[in-house]
Amino acid sequence: MTDRVAQAALNNALWCDGMCRAHGQSTEFTDELWICRSTPPRFHSNLTTLRPGAAAAVQREMPGGFKDGFHDIDADEWGKSLLFEASWIWREATKASPQIEWRRANTDAELLDWEAGWAIGDEEAKHSPRQFPPSLLIEPNAFCGAFLGESMIGGCILNLTEPVIGVSNVFGESELWADIPGIAGSVFPGYPLVGYERGEDLELARAAVFEEIGLLRVWV
Repeated sequence: MTDRVAQAALNNALWCDGMCRAHGQSTEFTDELWICRSTPPRFHSNLTTLRPGAAAAVQREMPGGFKDGFHDIDADEWGKSLLFEASWIWREATKASPQIEWRRANTDAELLDWEAGWAIGDEEAKHSPRQFPPSLLIEPNAFCGAFLGESMIGGCILNLTEPVIGVSNVFGESELWADIPGIAGSVFPGYPLVGYERGEDLELARAAVFEEIGLLRVWV
């Protein structure tokens, strides 16, 4: 279990690293941590643990907020507050074909359309910098939109960090979760899927045969 959690935590840290670098932020990896040395984009922490037992390393850095990837740090005594708890998820590779029409964003205009769909209902997004700069299109990432005719009904991000594919930023119709393994297998064949979810999205991931493999916490 810990090995799979470590793969999920590293995949997530590499995604966060790419996001921060796309926004011009300085980042660093150590044996135990991923660190953003400046202000990260919205919804991102300053630090993520990459292995269990990293409390002392986190305390030395004392970030503004951090992701406790192995659910083994109690940061109350450091004056931190628990933002949320979630479950790491895992699904083995599948040869299933997607049942919905998916289109991958390949241009800046298509990425802007994808982000507009992702940001529906987020009033703060209207007054915030762009979340996903076009430089992210040249990373091993796939911004995938699900379509009904010409209408986007949802989407997700896939990020390949061998030996796994990260699934994140899922939005839209609930039935999309069942199709994510198929589109992931079409874009990056042969890799297990990892990510983390909570609440209703966790229930949808379970229904799509994702397995819960561990817990994480985000402290602020």
